Amino acid sequence: MADIFSVEKSQLRRLMTLCRHLQPKTGTPMSQLMAKGKASRRTIYRDFVSLKEFGIKVELCQGGYYIRQSTAKCKQMFVDSLRKSLDKLIASCM
Repeated sequence: MADIFSVEKSQLRRLMTLCRHLQPKTGTPMSQLMAKGKASRRTIYRDFVSLKEFGIKVELCQGGYYIRQSTAKCKQMFVDSLRKSLDKLIASCM
């Protein structure tokens, strides 16, 4: 899992925006993801890698890109990652 402390606030906001717009049945075209995330194609692809590190796999279908998780599940995965990172940080300080 990704270390959430290494993810900037703007990137985390963009990742959550992507999670909201990656439609599970129809897919979302790259052009729409770029517009919603206010980012370049290259940045969106980097964000796909970051999502994968959080355990959220982005898949491709005929209509575009999608994820199987709901937005609520994505949020929970981010929270779980943050909790694990905090636990590691606290353990290293003891």
